[in-house]
Amino acid sequence: MGIDLSGKILLDSEINVLRSDFTEIRPGLFHKANGGYLILHMQRILENARAWSVLKTMLKTNLIYIEGNEDLNIALARPIHPKAMKADIKVILLGSEAIYKVLCQHDEDFKRLFKIRIRFDNEIDNTVDHIQRLATRIKRLSEEEGIPPVTTSGLIRLVEYG
Repeated sequence: MGIDLSGKILLDSEINVLRSDFTEIRPGLFHKANGGYLILHMQRILENARAWSVLKTMLKTNLIYIEGNEDLNIALARPIHPKAMKADIKVILLGSEAIYKVLCQHDEDFKRLFKIRIRFDNEIDNTVDHIQRLATRIKRLSEEEGIPPVTTSGLIRLVEYG
């Protein structure tokens, strides 16, 4: 998978026997963003159906699962199955209007999982006034939705990205 959302369990070979243990667990983007925000490009997520499925599962269940190696169809000497952990992540998807419309029409979960839609112009002048208006809008949305406010460093990253 190009985007590692849920983490993975690495395999180790010991005398021609594959094994894994807790030291081989690697976090994914969900783990790293837990307690905060995760900003993803819709195009990159949709290029991998598994990533889209994993994202939707996390949003529906509010749990982060680390996927095992069962899909490799190999027998492990000591398979491990980490417990799911509680997810506290706000996901922001960036993408084109065309992708948004396709998802609204063809994915029954999309509008329910992503309730807020914000349109941005492709280009805006980088002025103090625009930055203040963006900060005010983000603050108001976070208050309306009852989510933690974006930090100053987060706002700076949004402005840099924009």
